[in-house]
Amino acid sequence: MERHGFPLEYLAGPELREREPLLGAGVRGGWLHREGTVVEPYSFVLEMADRAAARGAEVRPQAEVREIRTERGRVIGVRTASGEDVQADAVVLATGAYSPELMTSLGCPLPIQPAKGYHADRRLEDPAAPDLGVPCLLGERAVFCSPMENHVRFAGTLEFSGRNLNLRRDRLDQLDAAARRYFTVTDLPEPVSEWCGLRPCTPDGLPVIGRVPGYSGAYVTTGHAMLGLTLGPVTGSLIADLVIGGSASLGIGAFRPGRFSRN
Repeated sequence: MERHGFPLEYLAGPELREREPLLGAGVRGGWLHREGTVVEPYSFVLEMADRAAARGAEVRPQAEVREIRTERGRVIGVRTASGEDVQADAVVLATGAYSPELMTSLGCPLPIQPAKGYHADRRLEDPAAPDLGVPCLLGERAVFCSPMENHVRFAGTLEFSGRNLNLRRDRLDQLDAAARRYFTVTDLPEPVSEWCGLRPCTPDGLPVIGRVPGYSGAYVTTGHAMLGLTLGPVTGSLIADLVIGGSASLGIGAFRPGRFSRN
């Protein structure tokens, strides 16, 4: 991290508890990332949509794309579930764990597996909810604890159980168990929200970013696993470079979409 320009500071147990009093006596130490921050993903997406619309984009949240239309090796648009044909000079496929079917229709298989991550939110107005001063990653349990504007979020686990949104109670219990292990809390209040999302994971652990081989005007960006929000801005910039300028500003050969093809 330091080699790439991100300063770290190691804090032993007493110093760490002075910085974050909620951490329990069993925590021996941790690393402080002073440049770290936290984002409310839902608010972020809404703001991005508003800004895109203000710049002329048309956002259609209920339009499900069923087919990428091509003609003579070039993308000409998409077809929606309602049967509408939307014309386009370029199509960017950024559909996460739902990408494989549309990519297969272009002859470019993506062996992406959906990995389920769980979240539990507790309102800070409840006196029993941990009021964290800084976001924490509970390293040994891989649980992320993020203080939001009016709630604290516990998130984690990586469950490979197919493409479904079924909530398993034992997975949610793992989040609470981690909180009780690290923080000075015993009884957590009931969560106001429990949900899960599907993270798109590739066999080699690298995202898929670039042109779809064999088709002009077809691009894909997916496979970011647990780092979608973190890597989204730079990925968007790279794809914009490709679509508008024809080349990316960074070397992205390792992320090429065709690397899983047998041909």
